[in-house]
Amino acid sequence: MYLGKPSIHHLRCYLAGWLHGNPNGLQEAQSFSYFVTWVEKRHQMEFTQSWAKIIDFWSVDEISALDHLFTLLDEFHLMTHQAQT
Repeated sequence: MYLGKPSIHHLRCYLAGWLHGNPNGLQEAQSFSYFVTWVEKRHQMEFTQSWAKIIDFWSVDEISALDHLFTLLDEFHLMTHQAQT
């Protein structure tokens, strides 16, 4: 509803605006940066690209890129949770 259409790039813009306008945005952005670094390493990207472009590159289209994002988030949370225990 807030993205206009199912697009990973629209989601990136939405999140950027939300983080900028959120009083806790800096803290949230720092937490999200760990995920972004993990995505770069996971997909062996050696150059600077946005997390949305990296995920979109490895997906068939923008809709599947959104699915891929949530799969990666689940994988990341599982990995970080296991590392903490």
